[in-house]
Amino acid sequence: MRVMPQQPAPSSASPWSRAGLLAVLWATLGLAGVSQFYFVRSDLGERADLLHAFLWPPVLDWYLWLLFIPIVVLVASRCPLDRSSWPVTLAAHLVALLVLAWAHRTLSVWAVERIREIPSLAPIDLRPPRPGPPRGMGPGSLLRGVAPYIAISGAYYLLDYYRKYRDRELKTAELERELARAELSALQMQLQPHFLFNTLHVIGVLMHTEPETAHRMIAQLSDLLRMSLDGMAEPEIPLQRELAFVERYLAIQQVRFRDRLSVRYAVGEDVRGALVPNLILQPLVENAIQHGIAPLARGGAIEIGAQRRDGFLEIRVRNDGRPLSGASSSGSGIGLENTRRRLTRLYGPSAGIDLENAPEGGVEARVRIPLREAATARKTKEERSDA
Repeated sequence: MRVMPQQPAPSSASPWSRAGLLAVLWATLGLAGVSQFYFVRSDLGERADLLHAFLWPPVLDWYLWLLFIPIVVLVASRCPLDRSSWPVTLAAHLVALLVLAWAHRTLSVWAVERIREIPSLAPIDLRPPRPGPPRGMGPGSLLRGVAPYIAISGAYYLLDYYRKYRDRELKTAELERELARAELSALQMQLQPHFLFNTLHVIGVLMHTEPETAHRMIAQLSDLLRMSLDGMAEPEIPLQRELAFVERYLAIQQVRFRDRLSVRYAVGEDVRGALVPNLILQPLVENAIQHGIAPLARGGAIEIGAQRRDGFLEIRVRNDGRPLSGASSSGSGIGLENTRRRLTRLYGPSAGIDLENAPEGGVEARVRIPLREAATARKTKEERSDA
């Protein structure tokens, strides 16, 4: 049983949907030119009509760029803005700018000349005629395409950046919600009412028969609660701290079960500083006690081990109680489900959890995560902060 990471949902926004949005915005802004035509005609005391407003050369030039928006968007979508590829992006945009500016001017000159051949559709040119040849394809006319091209491509990059920022924020928010739910579920599972009530009941009984043992249980329960709350903000902690927490939890359980519960540790000194997910051991230990030890009149033993294995940290929690009904099981408890989700979130497919019958008897839960030392992780984090 291996945990597979959840795949993020693909974004519904495509370059062509943004091209459509840019076309709508561009056409809407073009209405400002139509309004200008009306105001100028009104100032001259002449009658204005809508058809001539859209055929006015400045407005016509503006709306002809609608035909080139898909090409600008295609170039921008294929040439992202990043540090590694900016020379290629710049070169592609320069070539596209020259080609599209030339195409636009050619189409604009051709359209104006064709329209002027029809007297009833001839646009009203409010500028006084200039001597010399008519407007053509000189460098000055090509430069008129720079501003529209930059405006369209810049708007596309802004929309694309907003989409990525929004997706990143949504993923971050969802990750934080999932982490908060996992931590809360782990805390609720760890300190669930029946555990607290049973512990308090045992303390109440011991207060009359074994007051010193009752006082120790109160101190251990207090430490357990404090450690639970102190570590809630840390997704990973050293294995040594996790073992200290589990030791207090098991100390309380041993008082409850008396001689029916024994605990063995097989944790190498070389892995005690390795980082592990916070609250990773307790749900596995509780699961072993509830399903392996508690149902047996004779009780049993819990063994907790950890060792290096091929660059990974392998954590084992075994009980010598009843075996599973099949050769292996994925488990269905809340604690195991939380463990799977947290391993997926923290480590992806490289991590996993197995629950199976142990060769020496009983049931073993085995967690496999990438081996990272606390000091190394802290140094890496500091280097990233400095960068």
